[in-house]
Amino acid sequence: HYYFATLRLFGPFIKLRLLGSTVLPYEICVQAADAITSLLGSYRRLYSLRGTPCFVPIITLASNIMHIVQADSLGIPTPLALYDIANLQEITFSHSFAARGVKILYSIAQRRNLAVEIASGETRIADKGGES
Repeated sequence: HYYFATLRLFGPFIKLRLLGSTVLPYEICVQAADAITSLLGSYRRLYSLRGTPCFVPIITLASNIMHIVQADSLGIPTPLALYDIANLQEITFSHSFAARGVKILYSIAQRRNLAVEIASGETRIADKGGES
């Protein structure tokens, strides 16, 4: 919950630079999204994502969106974006919202000119100009 709250708190300010401060909202959000992905991976190894609590798809979607923003700002797809989408696809087994989340991610990636291909068992993100 902490990392999700951090994403929600600093998310609206990711393009903001605070004068005289070492706090960078963008970096804080990337770190929170990475931590969510790491925790989700640990949960996946222990229990599987097919029986997650109802709030997990929402937290996963927030992390995914931040990783897509990161991929867009870096100009290259990040492996975590691929991993996150695969996690969200696995969660669809027990939560229908996760399937809508995958569609939301697809739409966001398209608006940011990242080509996202989602197939059963395989997720790929590539630049519009060429594949990665």
